[in-house]
Amino acid sequence: MNENEEEVIGDNKKLGKVIIIINLILIVPVMGIFIYNFANKDMGKTNKAAKETLSEIEAIENTKEKKKIVKDYNFVHQMSNNLIIAGDGKIRGHQDVTLENIELGIEMLKNDAFIVEELNNWKMGEFENAVEVHNYCWRILGGEEGKAKSILKEGVEEAKKNIGKE
Repeated sequence: MNENEEEVIGDNKKLGKVIIIINLILIVPVMGIFIYNFANKDMGKTNKAAKETLSEIEAIENTKEKKKIVKDYNFVHQMSNNLIIAGDGKIRGHQDVTLENIELGIEMLKNDAFIVEELNNWKMGEFENAVEVHNYCWRILGGEEGKAKSILKEGVEEAKKNIGKE
């Protein structure tokens, strides 16, 4: 191998390293964005649904009707409080998670497709959506403190016992 060939091989190795570094610089942020979007895809759906519901509630002119709707969302919110860990540790109010209360929540909010679907999951013993349900109601109720950050395992176990889905 002559000197020119060695130089070309050395240059190719350097070029290869540069290409790898450039790819890493480009791929890492793209992967980060992809992972973030994947992890938060349901939260986008929840935020959109909450905004739409809040707009509908704000459009209601009858004060008595508004108060009843807020009370109904608070009932579901308080059930979800048993199933979540709040980011700031603040939980305000609770309702036991029982089949009767889940059915009552569905009946009270039967015009809210998001809540009906999610509470029907609860009836099946599926509480993985508790953070979304909590934060949905929390947003509608004007929440500023106590946003849910994760599932409370013990609360879910208790709820499953209450509905016979241990």
